[in-house]
Amino acid sequence: GYKRPHSHDIRCLALIGGSSMLISGGVDPRIFGYKAQQFLSQHPTPLSPAPQVPLMSTCTLHRTDPKHASGSSPYKVHVLLVQHDQHLDVWQVHTTPAPPPHHGGQHHSSAASAQRPLPPKNTLQIKKSGEGHIVCSAIHPSGKLLVYSDNKQSVPVALSWTEDQAVGSHTCKASLLTGASEKQCVTLPAAQCLAFSPDGGTLVLGRSDSIHILDVVDDELQTYSLVSSDKLKESSLIPRSDEPVRLMQISPDGLWLAVARSSRVELYSMESRSFHAILGPFSQPPSGLAFQPAHILTVVSVDNGLRQFDLVKKKMSALWSANSKKGLPSRFTKLRGGVCGMTHRPENEPSDRPRDCSAGSTDIQALFFTTSAICYADFSRSFPSETKSGGKRRRVNGSGAFESSGEVGENFRVVAQNDPLLFASFLTRDDLLLVETPWASVLHQLPAPLHRHLYGS
Repeated sequence: GYKRPHSHDIRCLALIGGSSMLISGGVDPRIFGYKAQQFLSQHPTPLSPAPQVPLMSTCTLHRTDPKHASGSSPYKVHVLLVQHDQHLDVWQVHTTPAPPPHHGGQHHSSAASAQRPLPPKNTLQIKKSGEGHIVCSAIHPSGKLLVYSDNKQSVPVALSWTEDQAVGSHTCKASLLTGASEKQCVTLPAAQCLAFSPDGGTLVLGRSDSIHILDVVDDELQTYSLVSSDKLKESSLIPRSDEPVRLMQISPDGLWLAVARSSRVELYSMESRSFHAILGPFSQPPSGLAFQPAHILTVVSVDNGLRQFDLVKKKMSALWSANSKKGLPSRFTKLRGGVCGMTHRPENEPSDRPRDCSAGSTDIQALFFTTSAICYADFSRSFPSETKSGGKRRRVNGSGAFESSGEVGENFRVVAQNDPLLFASFLTRDDLLLVETPWASVLHQLPAPLHRHLYGS
């Protein structure tokens, strides 16, 4: 039998996942995935051309303004780390200013102008030396340290920040982290995935054969313990596998570590440095992990599958069990390209803007993003009933993107994006960062067209 999903010539084929998945690419240009065992019985799945694992991460600098009218006042500078093949870019993307002083209910014009957002600024570029590409990277939550890895080693880099009082922006300088002798740079084992704990006290290096857990003390990395693959394979609870680590996430309280591989998610106790449970198997690789609250883990996969687990009880969470009986809304399951990642809306985040706190501590709100849309979900509310408007594809402003579906305030509302979306993350409870690539820049990077004679002419 055969399939004909491409409209033009097919130029490449690849087998992945132990030959269980066939990938084809053509000059259309489109990418399709086929389940090898169900090649004839199932239709191929169109895949997103963008990487499923976001190559970006954020952190927050906590600064103090000594010139504030009410005295020394704290404010936050939000930083974005962008990973490329041979270099890393560090951007200052947003500043959460200190609240201006009040004078008879009026703000001074100078204070109001100080709150005007600054445009994003590329504060630093770190170029990799040697051969090979950067595989993964992570930045410390306070912005004082970043780590990147290739296929040979992981390299920690110390960051120092200085503020330009005149314009309100910051500059950043980088230096390789040195050991106790101050003559030799610190190097760590190569990793497939890197993650800092939310408090910045722990760095985790994930590999297919081992998991390194290191403490971060005074900007220095000290080896604390090692969870080796030999010990894991001795346990009957963990199946033997050489699957690479795709994602890692540490809970806000620092007690749990979730490690996502191609077909499962492994859970570890950071307190005892021991294996806790395994979730899966998943039919498609996980593309997003998030803890909220600390003992509830949300897992989303590239086929728009979604699950929530209670780590303490080792089963589906109560909220998820109550809501999932209706099934996920079709406008979420049919998001084009597959969910590339997710971000939870922070809890207990100080904000100057009023908000509804009626949901209390049971708020579990998340934003899922694909390359063409974002979807906002509140798991403390019931799932919406199906409507005819969800999931339809129409021309919007001359493009072939999905149209937005769902009313304002409706659960699982989908908002379409005009340009390809690469990354999304909540900076505060009320501020969301979206990173897009304008289509003009995409077209500019395409190679020159290939001219050839057709039909022998």
